[in-house]
Amino acid sequence: MRPHHIIALALIHTATATYNCYWCKNYESSSATPFDSNCGNDGYSGNKGEESWNEQCCYTKIYDDGSVMRSGCQGESNGECKEGNDGKGHYNECYCVGDSCNNDQCPDCGGPAPPTGPGVSTTTKAPGPGGDHTCYACQNYDQASSIPFDANCGNDGFSGNTVSVDGDDNCCYTIVYENGNTMRTGCTGHGDGECREGNGWTGCYCSGDNCNSHTCQGCNGGVTTDGPTDPGHTTPTTTQGPTDPGHTTPTTTQGPTDPGHTTPTTTHGPSLGLSCYSCMDCPNTDDSTNTISDPAFNSCFTILVSGSHVVYRGGSPDHHSDGDCSMVDGNMTCYCTHDNCNGTDAL
Repeated sequence: MRPHHIIALALIHTATATYNCYWCKNYESSSATPFDSNCGNDGYSGNKGEESWNEQCCYTKIYDDGSVMRSGCQGESNGECKEGNDGKGHYNECYCVGDSCNNDQCPDCGGPAPPTGPGVSTTTKAPGPGGDHTCYACQNYDQASSIPFDANCGNDGFSGNTVSVDGDDNCCYTIVYENGNTMRTGCTGHGDGECREGNGWTGCYCSGDNCNSHTCQGCNGGVTTDGPTDPGHTTPTTTQGPTDPGHTTPTTTQGPTDPGHTTPTTTHGPSLGLSCYSCMDCPNTDDSTNTISDPAFNSCFTILVSGSHVVYRGGSPDHHSDGDCSMVDGNMTCYCTHDNCNGTDAL
């Protein structure tokens, strides 16, 4: 064989693949992988990271308790399976080669069996009632949001605007912040009666038409914020929220039918969750860099892997002070606490 043919074959063998892998986890941990409560869904479509390595692959890791992680990898073969145990327990892993290929539940590698028959849930959670539903959809702190603004959204027993949700595992939810800011809308992949809590907020999930009318009294952080029945009394307005102090929106308090007694106020409310840059191998960020928002995020992070100089960015449910940095095994991790704060150059 001629030398230049050998060189050509070597170049083909070591060619670098560049494509996306789904990148998420549905459980809380200190890893750089972004949190997404829907990460375990079969057919997942959400956060991605761009990979550019030799022998590139993607993988899904499923624990027996339903915890799931998806990310990129290097060197494993398409269709390869692995099984093992770590600090979280027993798991199965499945590997694939191709753009965004790691979106299933590893049915060929010991993961959950694929659904069969009509109306069977395609997630690792218990199925909801199935079919199409309506959920109350409102928020009381941002007149520019795509979710309809309603000053009465925080009232217990709310009845107002609704939105349709489709699918076999749909649900409704309410998020109540400690300052009275409230959001209601539809969701997928959460169980009836499920509760989640974060920094200054409580979220509760339910199944059934317009079931999200209350204020999460069944969860530890739930509150009751009934509006007065006497129209001559005004409901106190909300105050500055914890996660987005720069997002100021004028609102009007719920109150008397006499417009002369309505007091215009200005409120500050959280966004639909802390927003963070989310990417792998990204020493710099710009307007095209991917971002991800989630009410569960309490901080954004940047990780610099010292040996390879690879940079990871994402959001974390862990609580950290703004500017906290730590060195673990030679890798530097820094945290910050406002929207898209983890975009500074890392190298």
